[in-house]
Amino acid sequence: MKIKLNASQNLQLKGCSLDERFQLLHMWRKQGEITEEAFQYLSNLWIKRESKRNSKAPGKPADEIDRNRPRTIVEIELHRFINILRSKIKLYVTYRNIEASKLEPETIKRFCSLVENNCYAYPKTVNNLLILGLRYPDSSKELNHFCTKWIAEHKMHSYEFWYQLWQDPDFVPLDAVRLMLDGNHQLKLKFSALLIKNLIPLIENQRDKEQKRLEWSENLSGIEREKHVSRKSERLEAFNELLSVVQKASAY
Repeated sequence: MKIKLNASQNLQLKGCSLDERFQLLHMWRKQGEITEEAFQYLSNLWIKRESKRNSKAPGKPADEIDRNRPRTIVEIELHRFINILRSKIKLYVTYRNIEASKLEPETIKRFCSLVENNCYAYPKTVNNLLILGLRYPDSSKELNHFCTKWIAEHKMHSYEFWYQLWQDPDFVPLDAVRLMLDGNHQLKLKFSALLIKNLIPLIENQRDKEQKRLEWSENLSGIEREKHVSRKSERLEAFNELLSVVQKASAY
């Protein structure tokens, strides 16, 4: 169900800056005029839109699929899987219901099979699957573990994969940073100079979104504030660390 504000609330938002919009959202939430789900959904939506407007990152790469030809059965299944995962992630982000995001063992097994059997035929589409699997709120972590292992073994040298991952308009998981940095806070691999150059504005964009999420979380109160601030502070610190490392690497 799409979350909407009423006519009066939309009128109050007219002409407001992002911070002013958040202050209104926070006030309505405290007064019980909107639900927690609406607060989370609209916060993330507005940050995403503002980030798109202000982004200095390179444009979106071309889709590998020719829209003028029919899709194969495999392509249809790959995109159906992507839509399912995106839908479940959206539900989790909005309602924080881990039960709604649970996947059947057969579904996880099919996900793994699609990645393994189509990584060369449809690399960009499989990249999308891996990126979604890496950030999927899977309580068993089975999907996350598979994606992390597959990326470490097959995608560390892939320009296209890392570019797609950091260009994600919604959310980049901490596992992305863990995959790129070693225990000595250095890049695990010598990524190409071109990749590093193009990753810097993408990482900056994700860092800026996390900074805004943290600022907004500091307006919360009680245990909820502690939980959100702790998680977002950890993510912000990780993104800043990675950004510092890649900026140094780009100077050589």
